[in-house]
Amino acid sequence: MSTPNINPNSSSLPPPPPPSQPPRKFPSPCWTHDETLALIDSYRDKWYSLRRGHLRSSDWESVASSVASLCPSTPPKSSAQCRHKIEKLRKRYRTEKQRSLSSSYPGLFFSSWLFYDKMDSMESLESNSHDPITQILKKPLKFDPDLKIPKFQKTPNFETVRRSPNLELNKMKMKKIRKVEEDDDVMRMMVRSIRMIGEGYAKMERMKMEMAREMERVRLEMELRRSQLILESQHQIFDAVLMGFLDSKKRKKTS
Repeated sequence: MSTPNINPNSSSLPPPPPPSQPPRKFPSPCWTHDETLALIDSYRDKWYSLRRGHLRSSDWESVASSVASLCPSTPPKSSAQCRHKIEKLRKRYRTEKQRSLSSSYPGLFFSSWLFYDKMDSMESLESNSHDPITQILKKPLKFDPDLKIPKFQKTPNFETVRRSPNLELNKMKMKKIRKVEEDDDVMRMMVRSIRMIGEGYAKMERMKMEMAREMERVRLEMELRRSQLILESQHQIFDAVLMGFLDSKKRKKTS
């Protein structure tokens, strides 16, 4: 009697694992305008305190706590949500910055993005330290400690005699000081004018966005009202048909 050949490889194998389901994608959190401003300020303070170094998990927790304390009326955001939002803001800022550099007039570029000025101020604080306007605005006025006011003495003939031999040199120094002050005033006026134009443009864009939201709200209300009118008219037609059908049945029974 022959024994059947048993293949050791033909033993029952465990069933293959079920295919892994793709990770569920959750919708990104909604950030309000005030929350975004609070996030930028909190991140900037923490980033500067670390001398623009890398933020660790504990640092992001501190940023999230600061945002939650500044915006108590909205749901708190986690440290991961804050980090992802900052990454998105920086990506958008780099895009807008590239547009400004490729513009025909880079010095007069204005972005319609509401957070551009705040992000540009945070990112460009040190990079703009060599900018001529920034140097003029931040440069303190230096006065010569050797500058002396010339003394006068009246002679018996009531003629003023100058005692200081460096009077002409002192006059030149005073003129230079006045020239620097005038240049500073002109630069400050230019910067103030440019800033006012940018703020006016941003305000106009915010008004446009608010008008667009208001028009969308009115459109949705009108669409809802239209749907309600259609449903009411269909309901009335159905009631009329039903009443007519019942009346016809009553007439047939009585006849």
